[in-house]
Amino acid sequence: MGDHLDAPLAYDDVTGQLQVQRSADPGNLISTGSDGGLFVPTAGASAGLVEGPAIDITGDQTSGYTIGAKVSADPRNAIRLGSDGGLYVRDIEIEQGVTNVSFTNQSSYTRVVNFATPFSSPPVVSIGIQSGAGSTARWDVRAITISTTAFTIFLFYGDLPLDTATWASVPIGWRAMVP
Repeated sequence: MGDHLDAPLAYDDVTGQLQVQRSADPGNLISTGSDGGLFVPTAGASAGLVEGPAIDITGDQTSGYTIGAKVSADPRNAIRLGSDGGLYVRDIEIEQGVTNVSFTNQSSYTRVVNFATPFSSPPVVSIGIQSGAGSTARWDVRAITISTTAFTIFLFYGDLPLDTATWASVPIGWRAMVP
């Protein structure tokens, strides 16, 4: 029987079994599958590599494979490359609060608000008068001198004629965030 077989099949006269001769060429991926048959992984899944969510495999068996991360092109993707070359998603930097303001007979007022934790860069600060009676409707508020550690509340009278006011614990709401 062995006299009639061609490579890669061979007959072992001692054991009486047919054998498959495996190539010793570099990059040979033939193996025995889970069912006992011969198995060669398909391109893109070579050597046990399986492409899937967040995994990108390019290349082929001859030139080699490159494995990378699939990065979403979604417009609000926050993934970044870290200083160590790894990928990370930065924590959302946000802080908010309410500062009660009191003053007597003034046409403008400033007050520094310190952040509990410094930001990585100067945040965008949204600010507004939360409530107040009567004359607060003619006042406006802005955040000025914004840094990574603090900002200044700037209250000013917005209508003419100029009027001075007295405020007692009027709440100023604010929210700071690094976009």
